[in-house]
Amino acid sequence: MSFFKKNKIWILILGCISCRPALTGEETKLVDLIRYQQKLRPKFEIQDAYKLLYQGNLGIDHIMSDTVAAKEYLEYEISSIMELEFPGEPLIENISMDTTMVRINLRPFKRLGLDTEKLWRTLVLSAAHYPKVEEKFVHTWTLYVNLCKKEVLPFSFEKVRLFDEQMRDNNYRSAHHSNEYTDTYKPAYRVVLLREFENLFHLPNY
Repeated sequence: MSFFKKNKIWILILGCISCRPALTGEETKLVDLIRYQQKLRPKFEIQDAYKLLYQGNLGIDHIMSDTVAAKEYLEYEISSIMELEFPGEPLIENISMDTTMVRINLRPFKRLGLDTEKLWRTLVLSAAHYPKVEEKFVHTWTLYVNLCKKEVLPFSFEKVRLFDEQMRDNNYRSAHHSNEYTDTYKPAYRVVLLREFENLFHLPNY
């Protein structure tokens, strides 16, 4: 039997793989970011990817429109959360391809006894200094949609397409986490610029 006949299936598989176009640097960074989030929280869904990319490009400026209410809610949330839940949750969680924007998870923040007033100042500085370019978010989200279409990311493209249509009709506004993500992980965090957090919090292990 010839080599080709004996190895026909593997040759065809390898041939298909080699035909796939190589990812650009930008696509690779996005794939790495999504896979990081999936590993961190396996219930991560399409809606959560949208929220991730929205926050990673636009921050959470909308909650800072009423600074008095935003500060009061931050203090309330930190005082009321159960800090012993989700012991493996990281303090700092990257949410952007260039690693400039992060989520500060409030449970580990509280466990470490960190200063809420400093976190508030970090939020204010982040909202003031981060350039919010909606086109950048739409570009990144479109990149995610195309990666799903090419089956590089493991999300149903039909579901992604329908969700994209819904959000486009809504002018690509912010969205909540998916219900399953919220019920499973009880997300409690604030989105800030990493450099602003590091300037105010000097943590040796981060």
